[in-house]
Amino acid sequence: MTYIHMNEDVIDNLEGFTETYGYWVTEIKKLQEKIKVTTIKSEFIQSLDIEKILGIIIPNSVTSIGVEAFIECRSLLEVVIPDSVTSIGKGAFSGCHSLLEVSIPNTVISISDSTFLECRSLREVLIPNSVTSIGKEAFALCRSLSKVVIPISVTSIGKLTFYGCSSLQEVLIPNSVKSIGESGFESCALIEVSIPNSITSIELYTFRGCLSLLKVLIPNSVTSIGGGAFQGCSSLHEVSIPNSVTKIGGWAFQACKSLLEVSIPKSVTTIEGGAFPHTTKKIRI
Repeated sequence: MTYIHMNEDVIDNLEGFTETYGYWVTEIKKLQEKIKVTTIKSEFIQSLDIEKILGIIIPNSVTSIGVEAFIECRSLLEVVIPDSVTSIGKGAFSGCHSLLEVSIPNTVISISDSTFLECRSLREVLIPNSVTSIGKEAFALCRSLSKVVIPISVTSIGKLTFYGCSSLQEVLIPNSVKSIGESGFESCALIEVSIPNSITSIELYTFRGCLSLLKVLIPNSVTSIGGGAFQGCSSLHEVSIPNSVTKIGGWAFQACKSLLEVSIPKSVTTIEGGAFPHTTKKIRI
């Protein structure tokens, strides 16, 4: 078993790790602090026997974790990221199937595309209030992720960001978020969603396939509901469409078989085909 550590001083801090996990500690000479490594690159990590890497402690000399740096490190359980790190590259931890939790330091300002894509065991992630954007597929297919708290610093959530997070039951979206990309929360286990009043458009497939979703609160800042936005939300029985909405896209609420009645305000001038299931009673108000 290999525990990568990246400076000599860290040996004094490994006692807790070895007692808890029983790791054997192997020093990687290339990444000692005396060499002042500033970027962790995929080429170096992939040159190791990545199936034996169980934990990573990154030294304070590092400011950047490179693109796909730890991709497919499937045995990786834990990573310690210091405050010196300001950027984490695209796909940095993608495919780390055993990674249980990660704490992102408050020096990082954005979570890049696919950073934690398919980290199947990831149960918890702490997003600091330094982060302003969460990229495309950043947490997609993190099937063990059950709760996410998005800080008020975040202004945008990308496409497919939480797609397929089948254990994600609760998410708090602050008023700072101005956009949520297509399929942002598709196929999650969300029970209730409150969309912040900073959002003006619910994009295509945003909550499609959220089978446990019971209730949606749409603010009067929203002017359009995209096609398939809530398609297949079979438990959804309550939705209030505000009088700010002018357009409801095709298949927006299709296959929402529990949605027996919906009130459509006079502000709505366009309802595209298949927007509602045929069993839903539509009332104009």
